[in-house]
Amino acid sequence: MKNINFKGLFLTALNVIASFFFSFYLTSTLANNTDALNLVANVFSILSGFLLLVITMSGENSILNSALSKNDKVNQTVRFEMRFNKYYSLFLIYIFTLALIFVYYLLSKDTVHDKMIIDVMKKYLGYCISFLTFFAFVQSTFIPMKIKDLFKEKRDLSGS
Repeated sequence: MKNINFKGLFLTALNVIASFFFSFYLTSTLANNTDALNLVANVFSILSGFLLLVITMSGENSILNSALSKNDKVNQTVRFEMRFNKYYSLFLIYIFTLALIFVYYLLSKDTVHDKMIIDVMKKYLGYCISFLTFFAFVQSTFIPMKIKDLFKEKRDLSGS
């Protein structure tokens, strides 16, 4: 129980609540604005690059363990796995959101299928896109701090 990051869980829970409010109140503004959806797609593409940097740096730090004890090496490996899973999940949210935006665009241009069904699908896709967009943006604000922490960790591990 003492290994649980309650601060991180609390911040994530707040983010989920804020994302629900964002999606509830602003879905029509976001989903009906192609410029906003294009902006989301562009920003997520850029943020994906930063995530890959964080994942790479985490992996690099996990192999800088020649001077560490066996227990510290195990802890370093566990830290890498946790970081990788966290940032890989965020990366998947980016990709999933981009895929939803793509499907939303396709449905917006559909003239073949029942309009009522398409409208319902677009409505729920819009809520999902809005929720995931807000959630991922907020989670992404922590990336620069993680890059800084990883640089400090690398310096400490290399003995500089």
